[in-house]
Amino acid sequence: MIVPTVTRDRNTPSLTSCLFTVRVWREELEEDRVEWRGKVQYALTGETRYFRHWEDLVEFVRQHSNGEEPAQK
Repeated sequence: MIVPTVTRDRNTPSLTSCLFTVRVWREELEEDRVEWRGKVQYALTGETRYFRHWEDLVEFVRQHSNGEEPAQK
C-alpha cells in the first residue's frame, strides 16, 4: 500500500506553530531600581520589538501567531 505524503517548502510558514527569539536582561536604573527589558523577534520575517512590559511581549506573540495585523500605537 502506498501512503501519500505532503511535502512543505521550508520557507512556507506552518499554520500550527511560530518561532520567536526572546532576549531578557536586567537594567540598573538607579542604586535601588532595576527594570527588566527585552527584545522579541519573529523568526519568519525578522520583525523585532523591544519591550519593558511583559504585556507587550504577549501582545506581539499573539498578533503574529494568530495572523493578525499588529496594532498601531
